[in-house]
Amino acid sequence: MIQVFVRRGARAPEALRITIKNPEGATQPLDLSSVTAAVLEVVDVRNQKRTWSATMSGQTTTSLVATHVFASDGNDVPKAGRLEIVALLTTAAGQRRAGPLELDVV
Repeated sequence: MIQVFVRRGARAPEALRITIKNPEGATQPLDLSSVTAAVLEVVDVRNQKRTWSATMSGQTTTSLVATHVFASDGNDVPKAGRLEIVALLTTAAGQRRAGPLELDVV
């Protein structure tokens, strides 16, 4: 699992950028150029889920970058702790999951 750090109260224009690629050796790799939307599912230590918006860029058949700009009021990461993030990727065939990664709020 990949681990990333961010400061508590991070606010726009600070952003979280995640490069998404197919796992090495994937038997059925996803053509990432077919992804039409991405959101980030965020789960805290109390197992409370929320969804962060994300924009996509740098999209090719083998990778894409999902970017979430933190809320301007700092409420996306208001306190220290660990979050687990999974990217939910929308394709014509349905939704696929990428991740997880750990975000440590310090």
